[in-house]
Amino acid sequence: MTRSWTSLALVAAVTLMITGCGSGAADADDATKASANETVAVPDLVGDTMDTVLGQLDKAGLAAEATTPIGDSDWSAEAVAVSTTPAAGTQVKPGTTVKILEARKGEIVFFAKAMPNLIGTQWDGAPSGATEDVNLYFEVTSRKPKGNEKAGTVVAQDPKVGAKLKFGQTMRVTVVDWPEDGGPGASIDMPNVDLPNVCRHTKWC
Repeated sequence: MTRSWTSLALVAAVTLMITGCGSGAADADDATKASANETVAVPDLVGDTMDTVLGQLDKAGLAAEATTPIGDSDWSAEAVAVSTTPAAGTQVKPGTTVKILEARKGEIVFFAKAMPNLIGTQWDGAPSGATEDVNLYFEVTSRKPKGNEKAGTVVAQDPKVGAKLKFGQTMRVTVVDWPEDGGPGASIDMPNVDLPNVCRHTKWC
């Protein structure tokens, strides 16, 4: 009887050891799968200053890439986020790069309004006028003067006066006897920017 009990005890011990090892491996496998399936939500960053944006993305375990509407990579302290790709609330894997479209106050305020009337104005005075903060969004072409038109005067524009603007769109003017074409206009594939939402967040417009 003693030998039988001893044999049973050994069998039970070996069984527990095998079962325990199998359970540990399964737990580790489950943990690996859980880690692979882990996601985080992209924070709502619209209207936040760029230093705040970076802090929130770091906290969420996400990377960041900032771009201006004309394609420059920038982290300007004077700018805010106007759009993110992926959008806020999207579930992504940790370490995912979130693309931030940033803009300064003058850009946001300009595009939040209707297209101004530039006809008859002197284009060389534009940097101190209605287009002061958005000159890089314009394409400039020239033509010979007609009648009493003065050199440097804007004689055509697109969009038309009063047109609703899309954030970051390219605008065009024709200037009498302008010495050279200037400005490439917006140079990146612009995501849809909800300007009213940006204005509510920043209270700039």
